[in-house]
Amino acid sequence: MRYILYARKSSETEDRQVQSIPDQTRILRELAAQRGFPIIEEVIESKSAKDPGGRPEFQRMLTLIEKHKADAILCWSVNRLSRNPIDSGKLSWMLMSGTLQCIQTPEKVYLPEDNVLLFSVETATATQYILDLRKSVKRGIETKLREGWFPHRAPEGYLNDLRSHTILRDPERFDLVQRAWRLLLNGNYPINRAITLMNEEWGYLTRQTNKSGGRALSRSAGYRIFTNSFYAGYFQHNGITYQGKHEPMISMRDFEQVQRLLHRQMGKSHQIRHEFAYTGLIKCAKCGGSVTAELQKGWHYYHCINRSGKCNKRSIREDMLEQQINDCLKRITITEDFKRIVQDCLEQWLKDEFGDLEVLYQQQQRALWDAEKRLNELVEMRLRQLLDDIQYREKQKELQATVTTLRLEMVDIQDNLDGTREIIDNAMTFRVQAQEQFLKGEIAKRREIANCLGVRYVLDEREVFIEMNPLLSYMIPAEISVFELRKSGSENKKDGILLPSVPLGCDCDTEYEQIPKVPSVLASLFLQVWKGELNFPHVDF
Repeated sequence: MRYILYARKSSETEDRQVQSIPDQTRILRELAAQRGFPIIEEVIESKSAKDPGGRPEFQRMLTLIEKHKADAILCWSVNRLSRNPIDSGKLSWMLMSGTLQCIQTPEKVYLPEDNVLLFSVETATATQYILDLRKSVKRGIETKLREGWFPHRAPEGYLNDLRSHTILRDPERFDLVQRAWRLLLNGNYPINRAITLMNEEWGYLTRQTNKSGGRALSRSAGYRIFTNSFYAGYFQHNGITYQGKHEPMISMRDFEQVQRLLHRQMGKSHQIRHEFAYTGLIKCAKCGGSVTAELQKGWHYYHCINRSGKCNKRSIREDMLEQQINDCLKRITITEDFKRIVQDCLEQWLKDEFGDLEVLYQQQQRALWDAEKRLNELVEMRLRQLLDDIQYREKQKELQATVTTLRLEMVDIQDNLDGTREIIDNAMTFRVQAQEQFLKGEIAKRREIANCLGVRYVLDEREVFIEMNPLLSYMIPAEISVFELRKSGSENKKDGILLPSVPLGCDCDTEYEQIPKVPSVLASLFLQVWKGELNFPHVDF
C-alpha cells in the first residue's frame, strides 16, 4: 500500500500539549522504516480540525486517495485527522467502501474489514472533546466577566497574570501610558504628537510576545489605546459594558473629555515648519478670528490672520506675551500653607455635606447583590438545561444590564467625589508651582501652563487679555489677608497664617483656635466642578 504521512498541529488551546509536528514526523518516519511502509508524500498542516472544510492540505490528501494515487494514511492519532463529525464521517465511509485501505497510527491500525464502530467511537470522542472544551471555555469566560475581569489579552500598560487569572499593571509601561493620557487631557498635544513623544523621547516599546511586539507604538495602536474605556475601568464584551476590577489609569470623566478632544482633532493634521508656543490659543478681539505666529528677524510675533480684511496686523511679540502670562501667574500664586488650609477646610465641608453617602451605598449594594444572585441562578438553570440558548441569552442580557447599571450608579457618586477633589487639588497645585515652572520650562511646558491658566486669550491692539480659569481666579493674593490666630496656652504668642479674607464669606476673628469653615465661594465652585460645569486638567510638574 502507498502511504501518505499526515501531521497536524493547531495553535489553539486544546492542541498546545499535542506532540509537535517535528516530533510527529520523526516518529512516523521511524515507524514507516521499521515496517516497510512506502511513503509517497508527507502532508503537513497547522490548522484547527474542529470545523469542516478549513484544512486545504487535508482535503488534497483525500482527493489523492479518491483518485487512487494513494491507499493509506499514516498519522500520530485519529484526532489529528478529524475533530468534527463531517470529516470523521467521510473518513469512515472511505474506509468502509475500501477507497481508503488503511489508517495506521503507532498504536493501532484501522482496516475496511474491521468493525467500523471502533473508529466511529474514537473520532466521536475527539469531537466530543471539542464540544466539552468549548463549554468549559465559555463557562470560564462568563465567570471572569461576572467577577469583573477582562477575559482576553490585556491592552498596553497592563499584564495578564496567568497564575491568578487577573490583570495587573505593567511595571514598565503603566506610568508611561498614564502620562500620555494626561498630555491629551491638557489639550496641548494632538494624539499624533503624543504618540511621537512616547516613541522618540520616552523610548516606549510595545509588549513583547512570541509573534509580535517590542516595537515603537504605531499610530493605529495609539488610537486604540486612547479610545478604549478599559483605561477608565470599564470594558465591553458582546455589546455589554462591565466594570473591571483592574486598576484604572484615569477616571471616566477624563476618558470622556479625551474623546471630545480627539473628535475635534480629527482631520486637522498639518505640517509645522516652526514651533510656536501659543498658536491656537489666542483669538482676535475685533473679528474673532484665529491669531497666527510668524518669525521675523529672530523674534516670534503673534497677529490676526485678517482673512476678512477688516483687522490690522498689529502684533505682539512673544516675550511681551509671556511677560503678561507671567504677571497673571504671579497674581494667583499661593503658598503650600494656604493650599493645605483650604484642603482641610474642603475636607471638613465634604464630611458635613456627604456624610449620608454610606446609607445610599448600602441600599445600592443590596440591590446589586440581589441582581448578581439572580444572574448566578440563571447560569445554574442553563447548566441544568432548564433553559435553552435563546431564553438564556435574553435573560442574561437583561440581568447583566441591570448589574452593570447598579455598579455604575455605585461608583458614580464616589468617582465624582474623588474626581472633583482631584480637579480642585490640581488647580491648587498649579497655583503653587506654575509660575516657577513657566519661567524655566521648555516650549511644551510653557504652552501647557498657558492653556491651563486661561480659558480665553484675546488679542487687542498689541495686548492680550487673559480670561482665567474660574478655579484659579476665585481667590487671589489681593483678597487674602494674614490673620493672627491665638495658639493654645498663650494669648500673646501669635502665628501668621494665610486664610480666606472676609469678603469671601469667612466670619474671621483674631481669636480663632480652629480653621474656619470652607468659604461659600469654594463650596459653590466645588458643586460646579461636581456637575461638570468647570474643569481643570492635570499638569505634571
